[in-house]
Amino acid sequence: MKTKLTVTISVYYKTKEEWLRKALDTILSQTFTNYEVVIVNDGADARVRDIVFSYKDRVSVDYGENLDAKIRYFETEKAFGSTAQARNVGLRHAQGEYIHFHDHDDFFIYRNGNQYVFENIFKEISDEDVFIFNFIHSNHKYSNCPKFSVIDMKNGLTEQNIADFANFSYFKTFSSWNKFFKTSFLKDNNLYFNEDLVVGEDIDHNFRFLFLTAKIKFTDEVYYFYRPVAGSVSSGANPYYCYSAQCAKYVVKTLKEHGVYEKLRIYFIKFFLKLLEAFTIKTVYEIEDGISAKRYVRQYVEEFNITKEDVKLLSDKEKELLFWII
Repeated sequence: MKTKLTVTISVYYKTKEEWLRKALDTILSQTFTNYEVVIVNDGADARVRDIVFSYKDRVSVDYGENLDAKIRYFETEKAFGSTAQARNVGLRHAQGEYIHFHDHDDFFIYRNGNQYVFENIFKEISDEDVFIFNFIHSNHKYSNCPKFSVIDMKNGLTEQNIADFANFSYFKTFSSWNKFFKTSFLKDNNLYFNEDLVVGEDIDHNFRFLFLTAKIKFTDEVYYFYRPVAGSVSSGANPYYCYSAQCAKYVVKTLKEHGVYEKLRIYFIKFFLKLLEAFTIKTVYEIEDGISAKRYVRQYVEEFNITKEDVKLLSDKEKELLFWII
């Protein structure tokens, strides 16, 4: 029987043992059993291997002898490459019809019992390329999923689709962990994560898959618990957030390729200013080569060629951040 789901867990910085075990335990306790777990250790911690192999007969190293194991374990060739690198290893080895990119410090959650997450999700999925679900933060604030349930894009995207997307109306978060993807959809369209990006690879990935998908389905049901971790690549007040601006050039490239950039440019100017504000970019940082955060971000904001007419359409807060950058 073909595997229905691959859950790939990327471990790319030091993790607490109890968090990784929580992630694994909520997966392995599922009543829906037609799945595999692919764990990718991107040089994070020597303990990761020990934690994974404490699950004994449920583990196989790479394509080792235990091919029926529920968990397969891989280590990347280039440690600390990127989140994208670890996720791509998981995607390349995925055997499931669908794939979920799980962070090692988060876990599945469901109001009627955490063990019923997969069972309920596959009751909702029919043949969508992407299935998006709600999540809760560790501060117990819920996200707001969209009011619509299915977007059929077989006849192409409308400008309103793109505008809603840019305003977070569809996804609320651009992270990959609140989505199930059809694996063939990603592989057939070469939708791997951009390994040139230190952070922001999810944003680039979302904009690329949007133009290629035939159908996306949403649910307001909460199935995921997101734990922001201080010091991680995606935590607040982290110098790595400077690098989030780098994804701007890739998103602009995608939009131009699909002929919608000029019409929707102001949406994306606003989107990236919102992104930079969320990433506490005004905190003074010095990054690896001595370039200040402001100077580093400026080179990517310039991708937009912002005009005086654009500035008139910005809010006072957006103008303040823009003028600080430039």
